[in-house]
Amino acid sequence: PDGRTLELRSIEPVELHDRNGKVSALGWIAHHDYTGAVPTPMNVKGVRLRSGNIQIGTHDLLQEMFKEERFNSWIVGELHILDERIIPNARRDNFEQNVAWTELTNQFLPIARRLSDVCRNTSIRRNWQKRVELAAKRAEENLDLVEERPSGIMGHKFHEAAEAALD
Repeated sequence: PDGRTLELRSIEPVELHDRNGKVSALGWIAHHDYTGAVPTPMNVKGVRLRSGNIQIGTHDLLQEMFKEERFNSWIVGELHILDERIIPNARRDNFEQNVAWTELTNQFLPIARRLSDVCRNTSIRRNWQKRVELAAKRAEENLDLVEERPSGIMGHKFHEAAEAALD
């Protein structure tokens, strides 16, 4: 909707187990370039939960598991609940709060933390890149000014400093 594209680069399978080692959920996380929140109109953001192939809750059901809740909206993924002890509530907007649900969320927590780190590192890298680009733009503008009106030794030093900054 905003002209950005979402290029999925790889799919990571997810398998969560209960304390007895039985599979409680299967799913996937789609990795992409993590440039920010996935636009809502794409209808894919967040880790979505399904029980009996019916979506339970919205994309933000697991957002509190992330180091920063907003990072859930940077993720594209799905978990299919297989454990019959994990029961959707009557409104289908969450699950009954029981031991099995707590086990599942405890199993998902390290994944959410790792994905949070990926989002945070990508955000830091992107911000540094923006700062470098802005500094380069300023240096080019200063260099253009000096080239238009050189003024003695100070102008020459300013010119050298601007060229060094660009290098």
